[in-house]
Amino acid sequence: MLFLFKSVIFNVKKDVSNSLRDMFGIGKSRAYLLRNFIGVSRYCKMYKIEYFKFYQIAKLMQKHYVIDRDLKEKVAKDFKLILDSRCFKALRYSWFLPLNGQNTRTNGRTSKNRRGVKKPKGYLKAKSKNR
Repeated sequence: MLFLFKSVIFNVKKDVSNSLRDMFGIGKSRAYLLRNFIGVSRYCKMYKIEYFKFYQIAKLMQKHYVIDRDLKEKVAKDFKLILDSRCFKALRYSWFLPLNGQNTRTNGRTSKNRRGVKKPKGYLKAKSKNR
């Protein structure tokens, strides 16, 4: 028995809330709310619920939440809107710098790695010998 909803195949061996979390846009709290709505135990596996209860969950997700492909499209559209606006946040993103006011003089290793700036292999060892 497979449960398929919006191109996501749910793992029937997992419990209900963990299986629901496989879908993009359903996190821990939403999965908990959906599981409680249909009145399923915390430890109930996905293969133990009836098709009708899964149908209820699917209808709830479709009616109240933006999930999976729709959510990915919405996030991409919002991101493109920010980049097209050429605001300061968009410029910092295009320069591969941190966006939310982080210090970049001493921190910002992740941004420097994203930029492709790599230090030589022996950089840290040579620096520590000089001290």
